[in-house]
Parts: sequence; structure tokens; C-alpha cells
Amino acid sequence: TIPESWRSGIYSARLRSAITSEEAYVTFVVKSKTLSTSGVAVLANVNTWLAYNSWGGKSKYDGAALNSFLRPILMRPAYPEGRPSPVGSWDAFDHLARAEIFLLNWLQREGYQPDVYTDIDFHNNGVPAGYHKLIVGTHPEYWTYGMRDQLDAFLGRGGSLLYLGGNGLFETAAYIPGQT
Repeated sequence: TIPESWRSGIYSARLRSAITSEEAYVTFVVKSKTLSTSGVAVLANVNTWLAYNSWGGKSKYDGAALNSFLRPILMRPAYPEGRPSPVGSWDAFDHLARAEIFLLNWLQREGYQPDVYTDIDFHNNGVPAGYHKLIVGTHPEYWTYGMRDQLDAFLGRGGSLLYLGGNGLFETAAYIPGQT
């Protein structure tokens, strides 16, 4: 259960084996129950996280034809105690969530209180009414047709898009029915 006091954002739970002391981090998004005062929504690019996820088998880049959200996405979005990552330590998983956290931290330092939504949220519902700005950052490579329709509708209502990503809206994604 997520405490009511947690604000919208990207978090991770640290898991540690009692047998080997090996650690893994499961990254997740907490959505806001109310509209932020800044009216800014940030899209967490979980479709791209999934494409790089090879837990329990293969990633898209290892030849998997289908991937599923029904498995953990093991990333470490930040090092403990706020330490910077060691040079050369970034891997395909770490750079995805960590870069989005850098963006969220910058927005918060600049006085914004953005709310975070996932690709799945955006595919199913767009962003809730009241948001006037949508930020798509880092690496939003995989988009569904539904996400594109939601973006067109958002812009048609007068919303503004700030696109800060690279290699974005590049490849089509699709969800397995019943898993979104």
C-alpha cells in the first residue's frame, strides 16, 4: 500500500535476497489522486522500459517478439544516499528511469509540481481534464495507436506538448488485451 502522503513520481522498491544478499530494484509510478497546481503532466515511458527488460527471458533487443508487463522491471533509478552513479556504470535499464527522475527533479527545483502518468495510463485515458501541459521526455520510443490518438485529442483541446526526448514515437507498440 502506498502512503497517502507520497506525491506523484517514479519510485523503486529495493529487494534483497536473504540467502545471497543480492539486490534488485523494482521501479514503479505513483499517480496523483488530484490535479497538480501547476497543471503539468509528465509521461513515464514504461513501454520503452519494457522493450529493454530482459528479466526472466529476452528483451525486444534480444529477439523477443512479445514482452509482458506481468514481470518485474528491474532498474535502479538512483543510487542510495543520492550518490552519483560511478562512471561507466549505466546500463540499458538504469538510464531509462534515471533520466526521467532527473527531469522530474529539475521541474521540482524550478517550482513545478508535475504529476506522473505511464504510457498505459495515457493509452487508456489520456491525461485527466485540467492538465494544460504534457511533457514527454528522455526516450519515448514505443507508442500505441491509442497513445497517438490521445495526444491528438489533448492538442486539439488546446493542450501544449513539450517534447524533450530522443528517438521518440519511433516504433509501434501494442498491449495484450486484459493486461493494461
